[in-house]
Amino acid sequence: MKLSEQGWKPVEFAQGEIKQSIFVRVGRIAGSGAEKIAIIELRTAYIGAEALQLRMEPLVAGEHVVGPAYPKNQLRFATGRFVRYADGDPAARTALFEMYDGEDRLVLDHGASGAAILDCEGRVVAVVSNLFTQTIQSPFRAIRISTAWGQPNIVSIPIQVLSTSNP
Repeated sequence: MKLSEQGWKPVEFAQGEIKQSIFVRVGRIAGSGAEKIAIIELRTAYIGAEALQLRMEPLVAGEHVVGPAYPKNQLRFATGRFVRYADGDPAARTALFEMYDGEDRLVLDHGASGAAILDCEGRVVAVVSNLFTQTIQSPFRAIRISTAWGQPNIVSIPIQVLSTSNP
């Protein structure tokens, strides 16, 4: 998209038949190491959008979460649980989740970076950054697989790290 922190660029947003062009720019970059998320600033509000509440309290291991996914432009919801913060620290730069939709552990695959992960009260707890996958080469094609059941498969940036009060 070639966005910058200085200049505004028009971007078209679409939801069903409703399309709107909004000027955006990079508000800031958050995260450390390879796990970075760009915080995008909108010059004007997106029509009909509702702001989500942020949860600043740390998650507890095993806590249930949900997140939207759009594979093939179809809305689905991944459910799962919080596993742990990297190094066990709630202020850590990454939080690990196990999330899936039925048997699909890759539902939050390509294009889900930046998707919100919500607690059971609908508050944002983290933003998807990456998936843990590996590729197995079969005689016919390469097959991508997720981690084993019971193990984290989602890397995210906790909302505390993304919060404007925590640069």
